[in-house]
Amino acid sequence: MLIEIRELEAHPIDFDEELSPEAIDLSPDWRQTGPIKSTGRAQLVEEHHGKHRLIKDIRVAGNLKARIETGCARCLEPVQCDISRDFDLLYRPQGADAGLQETPVTTAEAEVSYYQGEGLLLEDVIREQALLGAPLRAICREDCKGLCPSCGKNLNVEACGCAQSLEDDRWSALKDIRSKFNNILIRAASSSGRSLVLVHYAGHGCLNQFGELIFLANSKQSKTLHFQTAFLLDASGGYDFNQLDPAVDIVFIIDSCYSGAATRAAGDASRVIEILAACEADTTALGNDAKVVRTQNRTFTSKIADFVARSKGKSATLELADMITTIRHESRIKQPVH
Repeated sequence: MLIEIRELEAHPIDFDEELSPEAIDLSPDWRQTGPIKSTGRAQLVEEHHGKHRLIKDIRVAGNLKARIETGCARCLEPVQCDISRDFDLLYRPQGADAGLQETPVTTAEAEVSYYQGEGLLLEDVIREQALLGAPLRAICREDCKGLCPSCGKNLNVEACGCAQSLEDDRWSALKDIRSKFNNILIRAASSSGRSLVLVHYAGHGCLNQFGELIFLANSKQSKTLHFQTAFLLDASGGYDFNQLDPAVDIVFIIDSCYSGAATRAAGDASRVIEILAACEADTTALGNDAKVVRTQNRTFTSKIADFVARSKGKSATLELADMITTIRHESRIKQPVH
């Protein structure tokens, strides 16, 4: 269903849509297994930019109910999720903000999306809302045993005869990195005044069977680094950041696919740990237009560098939350998280 500007100029448009299973291609990870029902209203919102410029926005408000399916993050068996959510969205014409003076955007402005041409496809709105309602990580049951890392058997169904490693595989080849990072934290805590420890990673990333972020030395996954075990508080013996000198601030900048998973890993620490991630936990960092991102140097790292360069001379301090909000507002391919 196309919501046309021409019709909205005459009157609001009420919709009551039911999409049959498989009617919408959600994503490689999620598929529609039941009907998606959505009701609501679309109406025209006119914005005056200056004395002579009129922007025609589309406001879409309503609710959505759907049943979608994905693979369990541990054993890969199908998991169905029921979604019910309300939404109130604003869409501006593509390019409407071009040429405007760059200023920090508010949280409300960061939620604005854009439409092209003569209107907005309601199916695009429904697809977006269904994915936003989906959990970042779905498991079939809380006590799911997952797959054997050696033979791949589903341990919920049958046991395997593979030898169990006495040491967590995630620790292999990590001891030097952990030791170096620990020494940096000790030096920072012993320094006078406030200290900032900045960890920046730009490279390959993937998720393990538990939905946790893994750094890769190359795309063939021959050498890996488990982010949480290497850098964060972990049940197997990570760093107790809560006991660290409060004068030490820690910031992680992660420019990789699925980097949003790193923001979940720090949830158990009571002190603030800043993590700037290039994209959501279920998203590749380059999106669907990798060639454009690379050739135009529009990676997450380059966008941070651009923001810092633009901020020089304007303020003596830099607010990370403002930076992420601005980059999110400017991003069309991927959405960073903080």
